[in-house]
Amino acid sequence: EELTYAGVTPEFLRHWGALSLVQKQQGAAPDVPAYLLANLALLPEAERRQFEGKTTYNLHPLVRDYLLGNLSHATRTTLHSWAAEFYGQPFVEIARNYAKQQKWEMNNEEIGELARGGLNSVVAATVNRTDDLQEARAAMSRALLWQVQLFQAGQHTAAGNIVTAVHAVLAGWGERDRAKALLGGSIRTLEGFNKAVAQGNLASLLQDEGKLAEALAIHEELYATFAALDAKQQMGAALAQQSNVLLLMGRIDEAISKQ
Repeated sequence: EELTYAGVTPEFLRHWGALSLVQKQQGAAPDVPAYLLANLALLPEAERRQFEGKTTYNLHPLVRDYLLGNLSHATRTTLHSWAAEFYGQPFVEIARNYAKQQKWEMNNEEIGELARGGLNSVVAATVNRTDDLQEARAAMSRALLWQVQLFQAGQHTAAGNIVTAVHAVLAGWGERDRAKALLGGSIRTLEGFNKAVAQGNLASLLQDEGKLAEALAIHEELYATFAALDAKQQMGAALAQQSNVLLLMGRIDEAISKQ
């Protein structure tokens, strides 16, 4: 108020705030019933905090990167794991409630798999909503934040499951480059059948775009992945996919050879 009185413009204040290294923000306090309000001071401090507005601190990227750079690898991993748990919590709770409704006996690991595990997961169901696109986009934002933190925590398989669940939706929204980048990250960090899933999804996206030479190269890498696993049936399917792409490219004799 004093700065406004002195003629400092709101635009300058916003710019000034953006340049601050640390911003402290006091959240609004929840509504407290009258009977509690009168006795609030009598509560232990730990219980009293729940009736106070939550204080948050926003760090300038320079400060954030400096602080993270001074942490050990183990501490950073712990921090990313904590953040992953935070972002994943809404999806996990939906999965937990669904499992209870179905009377399924599931441990925490299985609940997490139901929350993020590919095309039949809670993540897939929420981002695929067509009745409320705003809610679907909000779910996508949170799911991708969850994926990033899992990835940074070294939980690559879990992060790859989320990519499997969301990549087609991102592509359908016109964010194909983002979808391909996520799949590329999965391919670089996953192994075995999990890697094969990401390779197959990336090849399909490239084929849909008409980038047949790139799609063929990924299909060939997919075949090599299956060959390393000695997965004969999947190797045959990969060869059939190569044949389909070669046919589209007009390379008929090579397509016949793959078949």
